[in-house]
Amino acid sequence: MVLTKTFYDANTGVKTQSNLSSEELNEITAWENKSAERKLEQIKEIRLQKLQETDFWILRGDITDEQKLYRKNLRDIPANYDSSKYDNLLNRDSDGKLTHTVWDKL
Repeated sequence: MVLTKTFYDANTGVKTQSNLSSEELNEITAWENKSAERKLEQIKEIRLQKLQETDFWILRGDITDEQKLYRKNLRDIPANYDSSKYDNLLNRDSDGKLTHTVWDKL
């Protein structure tokens, strides 16, 4: 597969295209190969935020079993979901709300 890049000269209005170099193709491939790592990092950031949002449950001293389970499920995400599930974990609705049930507070 040959990928091209397009340059636009704003002064002349001329567009030119050229093929990507092998170095550029390697950079794109490396970036794409790390997609799962980037998604997992994003999932971990969301998970940390959700855990921090619920830290007060522990601090107040009367955390329910359901709340414990919610926090456990958040902590277990990396073990319970492989890279084939990352897109599902990151899906959002039209309002930007995460749609996977693991994110729903009990």
